[in-house]
Amino acid sequence: MQDRPASIFAISATGSGVTASPCLSIIAAVRGQSARMNIVSFTRSALAAARSSGGTKRVAFAEGEEQKIIRAAYQIQEEGIATPVLIGRQSVIDEQVKNLGLDYRPQVVDPATFDKIESYHKAYHDLRQRKGVTSVDVKKFVSDPNILGSLMVKMGDADAFISGLTYDYPEVIRPSLPVAGKL
Repeated sequence: MQDRPASIFAISATGSGVTASPCLSIIAAVRGQSARMNIVSFTRSALAAARSSGGTKRVAFAEGEEQKIIRAAYQIQEEGIATPVLIGRQSVIDEQVKNLGLDYRPQVVDPATFDKIESYHKAYHDLRQRKGVTSVDVKKFVSDPNILGSLMVKMGDADAFISGLTYDYPEVIRPSLPVAGKL
């Protein structure tokens, strides 16, 4: 039986030093042979340019509650490649870090308690109101880690966004395109 292909996307902001494109752009799209793709290997290659920043680039991870992502984030920080930002529930991430036996206190953005969430709601509403998205709908949409991560790049709170370990290709790219101004 063939495994379902994994997809991982990284989106980077202008001027971040990761890409020279004039707008948000996809800097990596990898379709692996297996859902068990080594996220650490991918992240190393996708963020090679970030290494030259001395670890100051902020990378948001949509699946911040996943052990593979937490291990990758830990390694990225330890090697000085970038500063990881995990999207997810603080309590779940803390429990996973404990289960992994890591001495690591990651930066976490919990959509339920994020202090900038109102400005993100407004930004997403401004982007999508002409497409019929109401201010009531915005709260539901922005709590999606793929939309939140894309908005973090657009709003300057992250320099790159990586997702795709547990999501299918369309579940990653569709939410990101409107934020990037492509829909």
